[in-house]
Amino acid sequence: MKLCPSQITFMACCLLLTMVASVYVFSRSKPVYLLDYHCYKPPDELKMPHAKFLDLSRDCKAIFTTFLKFTEKSMEFQRKIIERSGLGDETYLPEAVHSVPASISMKAARVEAEMVMFESVREVDILIVNCSLFNPTPSLSAMIVNHFKMKSNVVSYNLSGMGCSAGVIAISLAKELLQVYPNSRALVISTENITQNWYFGNDRAMLIPNCLFRVGAAAVLMSNRRSDRRRAKYELAHVVRTHMGASDASYGCVFQQEDEDGTAGVYLSKDLMSIAGHALKANITTLGPLVLKRRIKPYIPDFKLAFEHVCIHTGGRGVVEEIEKQLAMTPALMQPSKDTLFRYGNTSSSSIWYVLANIETKVGVRRGDRVWQIAFGSGFKCNSAIWRALHNIDTQHSADIARPDLGSVALSAGVAGVVLSSVLSPFELIKCRMQMAHRNVHGGAKPPYSSGITCLQHLLRTEGLRGLTRGTGATMARETPGNALFFTVYELLRRVIPGRQPSAAPSGDGFLAILGDAASSIVCGGLAGMVMWATVLPIDVAKTRIQTATPGSPRDVGVLRNLTMMHREGGAAALYAGIRPTLIRAFPANAAQWLTWECCMRGYRRWSDGHA
Repeated sequence: MKLCPSQITFMACCLLLTMVASVYVFSRSKPVYLLDYHCYKPPDELKMPHAKFLDLSRDCKAIFTTFLKFTEKSMEFQRKIIERSGLGDETYLPEAVHSVPASISMKAARVEAEMVMFESVREVDILIVNCSLFNPTPSLSAMIVNHFKMKSNVVSYNLSGMGCSAGVIAISLAKELLQVYPNSRALVISTENITQNWYFGNDRAMLIPNCLFRVGAAAVLMSNRRSDRRRAKYELAHVVRTHMGASDASYGCVFQQEDEDGTAGVYLSKDLMSIAGHALKANITTLGPLVLKRRIKPYIPDFKLAFEHVCIHTGGRGVVEEIEKQLAMTPALMQPSKDTLFRYGNTSSSSIWYVLANIETKVGVRRGDRVWQIAFGSGFKCNSAIWRALHNIDTQHSADIARPDLGSVALSAGVAGVVLSSVLSPFELIKCRMQMAHRNVHGGAKPPYSSGITCLQHLLRTEGLRGLTRGTGATMARETPGNALFFTVYELLRRVIPGRQPSAAPSGDGFLAILGDAASSIVCGGLAGMVMWATVLPIDVAKTRIQTATPGSPRDVGVLRNLTMMHREGGAAALYAGIRPTLIRAFPANAAQWLTWECCMRGYRRWSDGHA
């Protein structure tokens, strides 16, 4: 059977189309999603205020070194640097640095690494850990595999010596691996270890890292699974990496070495900012055509048109301000980076994730928004990662939720109690009068009022407007301390009992996580209600006596006199009349209040995620 020319042409076209389709399918990159990330928040006891930092530096000596103390010139230099650094008084340093003498042993360094890395880790196929200055054997990635008993075929990498930009490098490596391993998830952990890299010498260029670097770590979960797109926060659009290491000046501007006395540390060159500027220009020259419209010339880019949010590595005040100047960024775009520098300091490769957490918590990210993460590191490197938001994001990150002190909680709740009393008291008065309306009626007579309206009319007719204020002082005496106690106890219990606020919990949590958070709300809310009512019940009883008393009767007196009369008549039992049913009611009522609030918050988050 012979084929006619038209049949041959048709078959050739089909073969060509099949080949083109195959090349397209197998050559295009798989989408990479960011499912979620977590920024480590160290315990409060590791906070390092400026004054404490200087005191420890003054008294400092290290185990395993012969160095005893910094010179006065070194102390004055550190004081000036930290005052101008942009760091606040609530940054963190590891426990080894807090102690005197400072412990810089391998064991202490491992303790720091375990502290920042050993939080919850989900089932993953790829594990990447980056830590520039601490590279023990076994590696940090092996430490994580062992701690969480990961599966034997997990693909693990441990990146070291790559500086503060290593976080973006790790993201780039994860992206490349997710192109090769189908249907996989990758966990990236970015951190830096301070314990073994604290400098105890007097070289000014090597003292600067002591003043800037602080404890921090971030864990990032990525995926190439199509089924994960619905719950993912972002899609990775671009990664642009620039390496200036061919230049000797760039290569040596951040350098680990010993000073003249043989004390090890990290040297920072005076030309660092200039070199960072050149690296930034090279990076944005490559980045510009990828993110800017064609009509915008790449050598005069306006990146404010390309991104809604910018996460700049918090290397120091000079780094942040230099980028702000070179890129002509608005104060609004720069504020999250400045806030993060003030709150956490230079947390090295994880800093860009702390900035993003600040943005999500305080500003929010809308669907379609583009986020630019830019980091600098030794070598010298400038790396950028571009993310596109897949839905509206307003996650409340624990690292950026400043828990109010209990004093401010009590004060705010107490003031709210005063306002509440002013509104509540007239209604409480009418309620009490209605409840007592039938008590003094005998022989089938009708009560003086049969509804709230007629009760109000009777009050105005017999006692005037002033009658509506009866018991307001007693209501305030109950609500002001009661409110303060209720919210303070609830906040205190929330800090002690495990569980998260619903606004800080991911909407995609499993059943056990949701159940645990709900149980925490039930226990905290119920106990707070019981404590409040056990405290204010005598005042509540006195309030009821005042509001049900007839004008001129013995009970028509103030709270204190009523409390005295009650104690004289029946002792403590009179003051706490009805305590058992009140407490039995308080626990389920207040627990239900907080549980309902949590369920509604979770429901709203699921709804908003589904409609984003």
